[in-house]
Amino acid sequence: MLGPSIFALFNGVTLLGTVASLRPNTVHTIKVDAFDKNGMLLAEALTMQLTAPEIPIIDRAYSKLSNSITVEWTPVPGATSYLLTAQDGESFIETIVTNSPGTVSGLKAATMYKITIRSVNAGGRSQASLPKKAKTGNQSPDNLNQERNMSLLWSWYCQYALKFGTE
Repeated sequence: MLGPSIFALFNGVTLLGTVASLRPNTVHTIKVDAFDKNGMLLAEALTMQLTAPEIPIIDRAYSKLSNSITVEWTPVPGATSYLLTAQDGESFIETIVTNSPGTVSGLKAATMYKITIRSVNAGGRSQASLPKKAKTGNQSPDNLNQERNMSLLWSWYCQYALKFGTE
């Protein structure tokens, strides 16, 4: 254990406790003893619990389209997935991904988002990373595809005209 434990006694019967500052991604063994008011042992229990992984660090967050933001981070030991969150002040969208980079979709165009990431394992979720800001683009995926198709058509037409000539 790295930090102090905190316990509170309620009405002489109920005791709640918190074990603070446990190492991330580690199986911890916790022993609990119950005593009566004379100090006699009434019961004991032993439990093992895996803690959540470390907090990931966002390397970069960027957008090329109007409806999504891509996030890159360094993998965290013991993480089995990651929870990406995009918040715009009015709402938030969460997406679970397994590797970096990950993409949050379903966002509004030309909008600034605060992006955070949490690592996840069988022990739970880490705290949220420090946020990065990223703005979605103005270009919708459909418009971008139409522009690419027009560019390909124009390119083919120009090549055809140059190869066969126009008399």
